[in-house]
Amino acid sequence: MEVNATFDLIVVGAGPAGSSAAIVAARRGMKVLLLEAGRFPRHKVCGEFVSSEAVDVLHYVVPDRIESLLAVPRIARARIHSHGRFVEMPVSPAAYSIPRITLDEELWNAAQRCGVTCRFETVREVKPSNLTFSVETTHAEYDATSVINASGRWSRLSRRIPSNDSWIGLKAHFAAETDDAVDLYFTGGGYCGIQAVSPGVLNACALVRQGTAKTLQDVLQSDEHLANRSRDWRPLTEVFATAPVHLGPGSPISDGMLQVGDAAGFVDPFIGDGISLALRSGVLAGRCVGEVPADQYARIYQAAFSGIFRSTGQVRRLMRMARPLRPALLQLFRAPGVAGQIFSRTRHSQIDVLQAPIG
Repeated sequence: MEVNATFDLIVVGAGPAGSSAAIVAARRGMKVLLLEAGRFPRHKVCGEFVSSEAVDVLHYVVPDRIESLLAVPRIARARIHSHGRFVEMPVSPAAYSIPRITLDEELWNAAQRCGVTCRFETVREVKPSNLTFSVETTHAEYDATSVINASGRWSRLSRRIPSNDSWIGLKAHFAAETDDAVDLYFTGGGYCGIQAVSPGVLNACALVRQGTAKTLQDVLQSDEHLANRSRDWRPLTEVFATAPVHLGPGSPISDGMLQVGDAAGFVDPFIGDGISLALRSGVLAGRCVGEVPADQYARIYQAAFSGIFRSTGQVRRLMRMARPLRPALLQLFRAPGVAGQIFSRTRHSQIDVLQAPIG
């Protein structure tokens, strides 16, 4: 076992948040270790909707690979379905559909090109000690001045308060007819998002309350119109699942570690801003680590993103309206500018994480 290799920063978790944090910190001259428990390439449970806000950050993080990353379907429309009715609205600027199996590997490779030490190791424990941290993995022990936790919403490092309102995430890819829209089907148990990830290939990603569905097929059958639409779909991947999922904000710091991505808070997936929030929080932490104290990072994080969590919670409550009231909600979305105003409040951080002064 390698003992006491020393770094300025250790990042635990190499999803969009962790990799972007490692890249930004390495560009600042820090000696960075990025640890990932899994292997790339691999699928993750994700709607794979990449908003224009996320694309701005990708230009900042991986400018040399942006043309390749964005050679994917554009999402120019959104259709919200509920019990046989739907409303269509434009997505402007148009979003992108980037599979996580591609995005995560690209960011991992970009971190290596920036000089980050990247290793596939599972973290067993992070121990604060005076002004440093000791990180024990399955293969080694490392010391670092700072640690960023990007290990997700429910790892041994991301201690969250359990909630009675817990959810299950399910995802698979299917061969099917595709277009330039993302379709959101809302049922009593949750929702299912459908969009193209390449010509003739759809991503179906569902978030349902525990106890309302056991399989993705159960979700597809929970709405008559979705059941009819999916009848001839041909599976291209296995079904991937994640649980438990607890929605809402967490904490941007824990035991002196900066937290990013889902470790800091899990935004409602149907808003389509999860990847953007992960990237932006990773960039923010990469700019702050070693520059400002952890509590100041927490204040900047809250100033930047608390409005997003508050607004998505409000939209979630709207979507939980009783079935007889849902036609009125869809009619509200049809009003000029209303849907855009509602969803813009779930997208825009109050601080430009790419340019705003940190100190």
